[in-house]
Amino acid sequence: AITASGTGSDKAIADAIDFCLAPNGDPSLEADVISLSLGGANHAFLGSQTSSAASRAISDGVYVVAAAGNDGGPGDDGDVESPASEPGVIAVGAVDRQGVIASFSSMGSATGGLPGGARTDPDKKPEVVAPGVVIAAPLNGGRYDYVSGTSPAAALMSGIVALILQDHPGYVRNASALPAFKAA
Repeated sequence: AITASGTGSDKAIADAIDFCLAPNGDPSLEADVISLSLGGANHAFLGSQTSSAASRAISDGVYVVAAAGNDGGPGDDGDVESPASEPGVIAVGAVDRQGVIASFSSMGSATGGLPGGARTDPDKKPEVVAPGVVIAAPLNGGRYDYVSGTSPAAALMSGIVALILQDHPGYVRNASALPAFKAA
């Protein structure tokens, strides 16, 4: 859906999400988990088409996991990046090997601009964190390199969700209480 340089269009990413709902036109092959490890701090190419596709996937019972973004620290804008900010999408932040939130990981705002009040909207900050600092990642040609970011953290969390679903095939998405599990 995105190029090797990390660029792409809103339509291309939306089309990729929709493809996961019915690969080659066959809805029986629908994905259980979609990982949106799009990387970078600024996803200007993401917009309403990606948001709508993520919402369709969630409505269809698919778990959508996305990188929270890498604009943490002094430059944090008080929100997670799109599509992690979409309702029902599992936004993933990054931690280091000691479990400390990475300085680059988008954390959202604890107050949401409300003095003295805690922000309770989980779509405005990561719901979960995973290892995202100095993570071995495969490259072309069978090589590896070490990367850091909320993208590798989201990829790891997507794998964890897939393993949970594999171990508990009766779990289904409860659309009325996203992102909770409901036993079938």
